[in-house]
Amino acid sequence: IEQRKLVLAQASATLVNTLRARRAYAPSDGLGDYDPRFLAFEFTRNILLRSNQVELVNDFVSSLTSAKDGTSAMVKQMIMGQGKTTVVCPLLVLMLANGEQLVVLVVPGALLDMSRRVLRATFASVLTKKVGTFECERSTTFDPHLLAKLEKAKSSGSVVVTVPTSVKSLMLRLIE
Repeated sequence: IEQRKLVLAQASATLVNTLRARRAYAPSDGLGDYDPRFLAFEFTRNILLRSNQVELVNDFVSSLTSAKDGTSAMVKQMIMGQGKTTVVCPLLVLMLANGEQLVVLVVPGALLDMSRRVLRATFASVLTKKVGTFECERSTTFDPHLLAKLEKAKSSGSVVVTVPTSVKSLMLRLIE
C-alpha cells in the first residue's frame, strides 16, 4: 500500500507540474490569442515545446508569409538534440502544409527513414496528413504523372520527403 501511495504521489506531482508549465507559444500575461496547432502538436507528440523551438517555427512561418513574391529563403542553426528532426520539422509541416503550397522536406540521406517515421507517427491519428516520398535518379524513367501527384499532395495538405540527390536529379532531368 505504501508503494501505491508513493506512485500516486509521483503521478500527481507530474500532473500538477505539466498543467502548471508555461506554454512557450502562449502570451506571458495569459491574455490574447495563440495558435491552437501548437497545443495540438504538444498533445499528439506528448511533449512540451521549448521557447526556442516555437520562436524558430514562428520565424520560418512569418518569413514565408511575408514574402512578396511567394519565395523566401532562411537558414537557421540548432545544435544536436534540440529537436530539429522530431519537433521543428513536423511542426513546420503542420503550419505550412495547408493546401495552398507544396511542402517538400529535403533531408540528408541518413535521416530519410527517420524523418518519414517521425512525420508518419506525428500525422497518423489526431492531426492527419499524408507523408509521401519523392525519389528520382537520372537513369530511371521519368514519371509522366509526377506533376499531378505533386499537385494532389499540395491540395491535400500532404508533405513530400526527399533527399538532395533526388532534387538534383530532377533538375538535371528537366534541363535535358
